[in-house]
Amino acid sequence: MGEDRQGRSACLIGLKGGGVLTDNFGVPVRPHVYTPMSSIHIKHHHSLEQHETHDRVERVAEYLKKKYKVKYTWKGEQLSSKHKGAHVHVNLTDGCVELKIQLGVLFSPLKGRIERAIRKNLHSVIGDEEGAPAKITLHEKL
Repeated sequence: MGEDRQGRSACLIGLKGGGVLTDNFGVPVRPHVYTPMSSIHIKHHHSLEQHETHDRVERVAEYLKKKYKVKYTWKGEQLSSKHKGAHVHVNLTDGCVELKIQLGVLFSPLKGRIERAIRKNLHSVIGDEEGAPAKITLHEKL
């Protein structure tokens, strides 16, 4: 239920003649346009032990918390974070870091750049199946 401009109670009753969406007063209405959020899904394989992977991801999360005020929580080996324009879920398993990121409307045009930066940072922080770097280096430029 909603109200029209005169304060009368109204509800959408669907399509009437010609495929026009109208309210119960017969006034045409524009349907809400749903824009799905862009998503990034990355599986990064590596050779680190589980506890070392957790420690490295924790250090990156702490860095992002200090620099961008990103809040995050851990549930077991899953990190979740919500920030302006992005929802991030990181799942740590043996030999793999899996990231699922939902980008809001403002970050959607930057999806490609964001994904490249994440992949570059995963390689420099976690390493790959052939080994991990001794020092963590973050690359901030998109």
